[in-house]
Amino acid sequence: MKAVGFMLAVSVFLAACGGGSDSSSEKPASEEVNLSDSTSELVPLRTYSAPQDTFGSVSMTMPMDGNITFIGAGVDVYIYDSGLNFVERNSTPFSRFQADLTAGEYLIEFSFWSSNARHVTAYSPQLMPFNELLPLENKVYSSDVNKAEYYRFTPTTDTTLNHSGSGVNIAIYDSNMTLIEPLLNQKASPYGINAGNYVVELNYFSSNTKAISISSPAI
Repeated sequence: MKAVGFMLAVSVFLAACGGGSDSSSEKPASEEVNLSDSTSELVPLRTYSAPQDTFGSVSMTMPMDGNITFIGAGVDVYIYDSGLNFVERNSTPFSRFQADLTAGEYLIEFSFWSSNARHVTAYSPQLMPFNELLPLENKVYSSDVNKAEYYRFTPTTDTTLNHSGSGVNIAIYDSNMTLIEPLLNQKASPYGINAGNYVVELNYFSSNTKAISISSPAI
């Protein structure tokens, strides 16, 4: 285990949240962020990526008890409390990692180890409320880079969700981020779903084409 103090600049790609003409849904540009800066805070829906065999860390404040979900590949995630006591880490191999945390201050360390894809995105309803997620739309979602995106889906009646594409895994959670369906894209389309509040996760995992068409009569 490497020490958590270091100087490392990594490439950070902001997650593209598609849909509508609102400027918040436009694909943001990449930016350089120095993760050794003690003021760096974990940003929900931001996708972090870095060169192989490098480390980075961000601080995180959980305002109340809750969970956080990390999705990605080629990255190990370590969680420490404010006293740098080890709390939890992902299992190996890593695709989805969920941790239940009490309110408080944390340090999140990323170890970018893979020679292939190296990316991780985090979401917690305690850090970004469900109603602040962009709504799921009837459209084709695609990406040129490996990352994950999260959308809210709120059907008021029982409905179906249609999907067709490749290079993208779809997961469905309830609004508290309890996992309901880990690989919707491997289920037959259309997929029946009850009325309720859901978070839809799109994980653009492939090294090739990453595009999926999603539609529902409830959208």
